[in-house]
Amino acid sequence: TNVRTMIKDGGGEMVMKLTPEGMGTIDLKVGVDSGVVSIEMKADNAEIKRALENNLSEIRTALEGQNLKIETVKVDVSDTFKDMQNNNPNQM
Repeated sequence: TNVRTMIKDGGGEMVMKLTPEGMGTIDLKVGVDSGVVSIEMKADNAEIKRALENNLSEIRTALEGQNLKIETVKVDVSDTFKDMQNNNPNQM
């Protein structure tokens, strides 16, 4: 399934786990509703989150270049990382 197929079919959701070298794991969720795309990314740590946020305009431009209407792009730190930080605030 790809975003174009989801748009053609009227909507849906796609979830992927990406593991780009040097960036840990990035959970990616793409949702389509009535031709409008929303994207949520969850990074392993705050540094990777910042790197993704710094490139949001490029990500948005690339997707819009594929004739996709982007409603929201959200970047967060994964719950696993947040839990580790909350349970062990002196580590890291």
